[in-house]
Amino acid sequence: MLIIGGLLFLTPIVTTGGMLLHSDIGRSANPPPWKLILESVCAVTAHALHTVVAALVLKASWPDAAKDEDALLPGKFRSALYLDVFGWLLNPSGAGGSQAQQRPDEGEDEEDDMRSEFTAGAAGGPSGSGDSADFATADGTAASSSRTKMGFLEEATPMPWAESVEHREHVKAHGIEQFLVILHDHAERRDTEMLWGDEQEYILVEVGPEPQDVRLLLRAHAALPALRERALAYEAGNPSRCAGWTPEMGNHMIEGVTQPPYQGGLDELLRVEESLTFRRRELASVAAGLATTAGWKPVVWTFAAFPLMGTPGGQAPAEPPTPSRADGLGSRSRFVPDEVITPHPRFLTFVANIRMRKGAKAACLIPLAAHADGTPTPEALAQLSPRIPWDIAERAAAEGEVDDPVPGHIYLDASAFGAGCCCTQATFLCPSLSDARYLYDQLLVLAPLFLSLTASTPFWRGKVAATDTRFEAFAQTWDERTEAETASRAPRSSRAATSPQVFLADSGSLDSREAELNDVEAAVHEPSMARLLAAGVDARLARHVAHLFVRDPLNVFRERLHPDDAEQGDFWEQIQSSNWGTVRFKPPPARSSNPGGRIGWRVELRTPEAQPTDFENAAVVCVARVLATLILQEGWDLYIPISKVEENLTRSSGVAAVTRQLFHFRADFLGIEGSSVAKELSLKDIFFGEQGKGLQNRIGLQTSLVYTKVGGMAHLKVETLSLPKRNVSDKLSDVAGRAVFEVIYQLGVAECLQNHGCARNPHVRVSGASGGALTATCLMYGSDPKVLRDALIESAGTVHSNVGHALSLRTFLMHAMQKVICDGSYKHPAFVSQRIEIAVSATESRLPGFFTKIMLTGKERRLKEFTDSADIAIALLASSTCGLSGLPFAYQDEDGKKMTLADGAFKNFLPVIDTLSVKVKPFCDGIDLLSLTGSRADVGPTEYVPGSLGAYPPPATMLHHLYEMGYQDMEAWIETHLDEHIAKLKVSMEKDGVTAPTLPRTEFECANDGMLWYDEVMKRVPVQWGDMQKGSEFLTAQKPAEILQEGKLELQTLHFYGRGTDGKAVLKHSIDGAGVSRCFVLTSTDLKWKEEGDRTVVAGPAADKEPDVEWMIRGLKIAGALGASDQKLFQRSKTGRVQLSWIQEILLDPAVENCLHVKTANYCVTLKAASRQEAASWHDAMKKAVGELRSSFLDAGEGPATPQNEPKAEGS
Repeated sequence: MLIIGGLLFLTPIVTTGGMLLHSDIGRSANPPPWKLILESVCAVTAHALHTVVAALVLKASWPDAAKDEDALLPGKFRSALYLDVFGWLLNPSGAGGSQAQQRPDEGEDEEDDMRSEFTAGAAGGPSGSGDSADFATADGTAASSSRTKMGFLEEATPMPWAESVEHREHVKAHGIEQFLVILHDHAERRDTEMLWGDEQEYILVEVGPEPQDVRLLLRAHAALPALRERALAYEAGNPSRCAGWTPEMGNHMIEGVTQPPYQGGLDELLRVEESLTFRRRELASVAAGLATTAGWKPVVWTFAAFPLMGTPGGQAPAEPPTPSRADGLGSRSRFVPDEVITPHPRFLTFVANIRMRKGAKAACLIPLAAHADGTPTPEALAQLSPRIPWDIAERAAAEGEVDDPVPGHIYLDASAFGAGCCCTQATFLCPSLSDARYLYDQLLVLAPLFLSLTASTPFWRGKVAATDTRFEAFAQTWDERTEAETASRAPRSSRAATSPQVFLADSGSLDSREAELNDVEAAVHEPSMARLLAAGVDARLARHVAHLFVRDPLNVFRERLHPDDAEQGDFWEQIQSSNWGTVRFKPPPARSSNPGGRIGWRVELRTPEAQPTDFENAAVVCVARVLATLILQEGWDLYIPISKVEENLTRSSGVAAVTRQLFHFRADFLGIEGSSVAKELSLKDIFFGEQGKGLQNRIGLQTSLVYTKVGGMAHLKVETLSLPKRNVSDKLSDVAGRAVFEVIYQLGVAECLQNHGCARNPHVRVSGASGGALTATCLMYGSDPKVLRDALIESAGTVHSNVGHALSLRTFLMHAMQKVICDGSYKHPAFVSQRIEIAVSATESRLPGFFTKIMLTGKERRLKEFTDSADIAIALLASSTCGLSGLPFAYQDEDGKKMTLADGAFKNFLPVIDTLSVKVKPFCDGIDLLSLTGSRADVGPTEYVPGSLGAYPPPATMLHHLYEMGYQDMEAWIETHLDEHIAKLKVSMEKDGVTAPTLPRTEFECANDGMLWYDEVMKRVPVQWGDMQKGSEFLTAQKPAEILQEGKLELQTLHFYGRGTDGKAVLKHSIDGAGVSRCFVLTSTDLKWKEEGDRTVVAGPAADKEPDVEWMIRGLKIAGALGASDQKLFQRSKTGRVQLSWIQEILLDPAVENCLHVKTANYCVTLKAASRQEAASWHDAMKKAVGELRSSFLDAGEGPATPQNEPKAEGS
C-alpha cells in the first residue's frame, strides 16, 4: 500500500502502504456487495489456471504442436502442481497446501492461519456422480442421514446386470406410480418461506514431507462415521452449527450439506461462508487421523478434479490399476484401481452395470492442449466417430491396450474420472409446484453460464486439456448408451452432464411459444408417458418425467423389488437421481422420507465447479440464491430455444470461455422492450450490460434488502463477503492471480505525482508497506518510474521464457532495485530528511515457523534511518516479503539484535502517517479491510485488478495497461478531490495552530558510487528459493557468489534498445568503447566489469529552472536511475553488471573475430577477447552458469536449462 501525507503542495505527510500511496479497494463509491459477489464469480475461471498453472507445468520450450509425451507435466514439478502453484505462498515451508485457503482447526500452527490471507484463485467442479442430498426439512429438521445422493445405502443386494434385465420395466412402472402419489400429495401445497441450502463436495489428498509429494487419499469411507457422530453431537447441543455428510462414488470424496437449511431472508447470505468454513474444519479435523504413511498429512481440498488422478503413484493406499476382476464388477481401468470407488457393493455394481449395458468400457477422449493457453493439437481438432468406444475395445482385444489410443486426446477409461470431480450446488425450496417448474426453466438457461464462470478443470491424467470444465469427462465416462442408441441418437446424449431437453413451466410465454422453445426432440418412455397422461398429468410435465424414464435403472436390489408405492419412493428416486443434468427439478420425497410433508418442491442448480476457497464458493452460492429470488419475484423471461441452451453448454467448456466465448441470451429478459429475440452476447454483456440491462443490475437492487435487515458488525460482514469486480474484457482478463506485478499500477501513480511536483515538495512524506515501499522510494528518490516499470516487465519476460523463475521473485526485485539504488543513494535528501518510511513486520521470537512468529509476536517497524544503501535495499526486500520477494528472512539490526523481517502489510496493511494521508491501493479484491478501521483508500484501480498473490505475470501489454491506469486514476483524483483535500488540510492546520514553514524545493544530487550495496545484500539476504527455506538461520555468513572466471576483455559496444510502436526492438542509444579494457568477473549470479577510480556526481535540474516539456512528460530525472541516456550508458560501460537471470542470448560472433555478444531484453554488450579460444571460453562459461542458475529454479528436478536461443549466424 502507498500512503501520502502532505500531498503535493500543502500536505505535510505522505504515506505509502504497499506501494506509493496508501491504497484500498478502489476509487468507486462503495459498490453494492452483491454486485461485487456476482461480478467476482467471473474471476474464478480455468482461464486463470491455464495462464498461471499451465505455464508452470508445461515445459518451458513448449513445441508448436505437442506430442503426447510433451503434454506430460515435467518430472517432480508436475507432482507439486497444486502444492507449488496454489500452496506455495500458503505454505512456504514446503509442506504443501493444507486446508486450501481456510482457517485451520484449533490447535494447528498459526502459520496455517496466514494461508487464508494469500489466497486467490480459481478452481472446482460439480459432482460427477450423484443427486444432491435433501438439504433439510422445511421446518429445519435434518433429513435422514441414511439416504445418499444416489439412493439408499441400507443393506440390500444389487443384482448383476444380466439378472436385472427382467425387472427393469417393473422398476419403471412402480417408479411412475410412486411419482404420481407424490404429485397427488403435494400438487396444491404452498410454502411461505423460501428455504434453501448448498452442497459442497470435498477431495481428500495426502501431502508428504517434500513439495512434490501429493496424492489422493482413498479413505473417505473411514471418515464418514466420525463425521456423522460429530454431527449428531452438534445437532443435540447446537443445531445451528450442524452439517450433513454423505458419501460420493469416489473414495477420496465427501459431500457436506447445509443442515439445518438457510431461512428465506437475504440476511441468511451471511451464514454461507461461515457454514462452509465450519464444514471444512470438521472434515479436516476428522481427516487428520487418516494418514496412510508416517510424515504425510491429510488435507481437505475443494478443487474440481485432482490433476494427477490416473498417473502412477497418484493415490494412497497405493494400489495398481484393476483391468479385470473375477466377479466382473468395477471399471476395468488401465489407469486407476477399483479402490478409488467407495467400497460398497452398490457402487461397484453401479460402475459395472454402465459398462455392461454399453457393451464397452468407458472411453472419454479429452482434446489435448498444444500450448499453455489451451490451444488444441491439430489431431485434437479431428472429428471423432461416435463408435470410438467400441473401436478402442476391439483394438485393445486384438492388439492390447495402450495409454492413449487416439492421437491428440487424453484417454480416460473409467467412470471414476467423471464421478471423481467436485462441485458446488445449490437447492431452493419454491412456494409451489408451478413456481418450481418456472424456476427450473429459467435456471436451465443460466446453468451453462455458471459453468463457464466457474470453469476450473483443465488437467486430466497429468496432462493439459484443451477444455476447461469437467462436463466432457462426466458426460463421456457415464454414457451408458449402446452402440445402436449412440448411432441413432435415441436418447440424444449421455445421462450425465446434459442440458435437460424439456422446458417445464405450466404458464407464461411458454404457452404461446411451445414449438419454438422446446425445439429438440426428447425421447420418452412410451408406457410411462401413457400412464402419466392417463392420470391427468399435463403434457409438459409428463414429457419431462417420461424423458427421464428412457434410462434404465442402473441398480436393482433383490430385497426391494416390491415396495409400497404409497409410502416409498425408491424406484422413482433411482431413475430421477441417476439423470445428472445441469438443473434438477426435485419433487418432495415420498411419505416415508418426508414425515408430515415437511419438504416441498425444490430446484437444484448443478453446474458450478468447486472453487479453492470457502469465500469463492460462498460467492457462487449467494449469487445463485439472489438470482433465484429475483426470478420468482420479478417474473424474468429468460427463455431461448432448448437447442441454444445445449449449444451454450458446449461453448461453456471451451478454454477461457468466460472472456472469449459468446452465448445465446435474451437481452430483454425483463420484457421492457417487448423483444424475445436471443442474441449472441459475451458474459460481460449478459451480466454487466449497459443501461441497467445486465443481470448484475438486478442483483444490485437486492442490496438494500440486505442492508435493511442487517446492521452493526453484521453490516460490515456483508461487505467482507463481497468479492472483487471481474472486468470481463480483453484488457484485464489475464491479470488474475498475479498481484506480484501489480506494483506497476502504483508506478503509474508515482509518475503522475512526480509530474505534479510531489517529489520535489519538501512538505511531502511517504510511507510504504509491501510493494508500495519500492514505489514510495522510487517516487521520493526521484527515479523515473518508467525505468522501474520496464525492469519489472523485463523480469516478467524472463518468467515467460523460463517458468521456473516464478520461484525466484527476489532475484527480479533485486534487478528492479538496481534501477533505483546506487551506493550513494542513502545520502539523497529524501532519505537524509527522513521523508521516506518503509514499513516492515519484525519479531525477535524464536518460535518455529515464519508466520507463527510474525503473527503472534511481530510488531510494525517504520524504517527511515539508513547508514548505507544496503540498509535501504534490505528494508525494501523485507517490506515486500511474500508479496514480491519471497519468504521472511533473518536480520541483525544496528544494535546487534537478531530478528525475522517480513512484509509490512502483515502488521499494518496501510501504514498511514496522519488522518489526512492520501491512500492508494493497487488492486481491488473486494475485501474492504480498511472499512473495518473506518478508513478507505482514496485511489484504486477503476478496472478489476485482483489482489491474489500470484507468481506468474500477465503479458507485457497488460502490464503497460496497469501502469497507464495508475497514472489516469491518480490524475482523476487530483482533478476531482485535490482542492477538497487541501481545504481539509488548511482547516486542520488552523485548528492545531500550525503554520507550514517556507522551504525550498528539493534538489536531487547524490554520489553514484556504483553497486557495491548489491554484494552486501547478497551476503545478508537469501535470494534463491532453496536459501529462503533456511529462514531460521542467520544468513550474514552466507557465502558470496562463486567466481567462475575472471580476466580482461574489451567492451566494444553497449547498446540500449527501446520498443517501437509495433512492439519491435529499436536501438535508442549506443556507446563505443573499442580499445579500452575492463576487468570482468563471471560469478554464479552475474557478469560484472569495472574500471578503477570511477566516481560520478549526477545532478538534476537547477532549483530556479522550471521543468521543460520533456521533464514533465518523463517525470523527474535523478541520480542512479540507470535509464536510457548516453551519459548513463557511458557510466555503465565503465562499471556495470549483467545479472545472469536477465540474459536471453549469448552469441559468438561468426563474422567478427574474437567477439561475443551478451543480450538481455534491453541491452546488448559486445565483448572482445584476445583470441578466439578465449572468447569461446567466456562463451561456454557464461552459458554453463546461466544453465545452472535456471535449473536451480526448478528444484533440481528438471535438468539444466540453457539460454533460450543458440548462437545465430546473423550475430548481434
